Amino acid sequence: MIATSADLAEIVAKGNKSFDDLSESESLRYGAFVQAFFDIVDSYRSLVIDYGMDRDLTVLTKIVSRRIEIPGFKAWWTANTADYADNFVSWIEAVRHDA
Repeated sequence: MIATSADLAEIVAKGNKSFDDLSESESLRYGAFVQAFFDIVDSYRSLVIDYGMDRDLTVLTKIVSRRIEIPGFKAWWTANTADYADNFVSWIEAVRHDA
């Protein structure tokens, strides 16, 4: 998404540094971007588990581990965990703890 939108790329770069420093409209766009990431991870993780693709789960865990340490991602996740199923939240928190 950010590869085709210079203004979104700027918002993501700013939000990654500090979610709290975004304007209301920037916060909405950044939030939608981060939510899309977590929604895709949630869906893909379910498929990986259902089909026993352990190698893919290892790769997905590494990707999430890097993202969840970005200050803006971490702040957004903390504020929005209630939107996700308990098993997904537990998995993200375990990845976060291990990071």
